[in-house]
Amino acid sequence: MNDFLDKITVTGWKRFLYIGIFILLVWQLSHFWGQWQEGVTSIFYYIHAPMHEVGHTVARMLHLPRTVVILAGTVFQILTPVAIGIYFAWKNDLPAISLCTGWLGFATMEAGIYMYDANIQKLTLVVPFMDASDCEGDFTLLFRQWGCLEAGCRIGTVTVNIGYFFVYLALLMIIAMLALGFLRKKQQLIIPAS
Repeated sequence: MNDFLDKITVTGWKRFLYIGIFILLVWQLSHFWGQWQEGVTSIFYYIHAPMHEVGHTVARMLHLPRTVVILAGTVFQILTPVAIGIYFAWKNDLPAISLCTGWLGFATMEAGIYMYDANIQKLTLVVPFMDASDCEGDFTLLFRQWGCLEAGCRIGTVTVNIGYFFVYLALLMIIAMLALGFLRKKQQLIIPAS
């Protein structure tokens, strides 16, 4: 148990790093409060938007069915922070998983915004290598195909709320890691190591 606590405890200069990450996540979250329906994006968008397009491209290159090609964008967008989180877990950098959890939250929230827009269609689409004038969003196409286009706003809202959960979880993880570091430091001051 002490070994695990040592791995998740944030001390020294890392405290400032995780305080910075906490502030970044809260700052990004403040852009979403009450206005996510307007299609806001986070700083992570500049990473997962290209990954979204890579997902479409990889699926197209593999000649996968059209539905899979459409879904691959969002799957890559969401799996990117998951894969990096797994890498950090493999490297035993457990505190870094909190950043990936927050990033996953924003990737999920932005996918939810895309879903929410499926039947509204007011977002500006990113459409590399093609004309946007006759293009529809991924979830407009999918939800129409699946017969649930009218439920796009509800599905998007649920997805955005799942994203909020991951961001709040990341914030709680950081608070817990910082508090644990503070408590362990205080314990060392009271009971010096022999």
